[in-house]
Amino acid sequence: MEEPNAAFNSSDDDFDNEDDWDRTQFLRKPSHGKRQVATLIARQVEDRVRSKRNSRLLTNVYGAPGTQYSIARVEAVWDSFYQGLGRE
Repeated sequence: MEEPNAAFNSSDDDFDNEDDWDRTQFLRKPSHGKRQVATLIARQVEDRVRSKRNSRLLTNVYGAPGTQYSIARVEAVWDSFYQGLGRE
């Protein structure tokens, strides 16, 4: 009777040689993210106005873990955006 984990315990020789794998498909290309970056740059003025307007409507709410997570996430995104403008 064959052991249930026979496939798990198989020899490494059963698999392809790693040297034959094509890793070029995973290399980062210069075009990756260009469209998103261009969109962010093109819309930064209107996004800034919109974010200022929306921030006036927000109130700080503390309590539930989900709320704390959301607050921390928004703060992190805001800090990243603000640093992207060249300010600290």
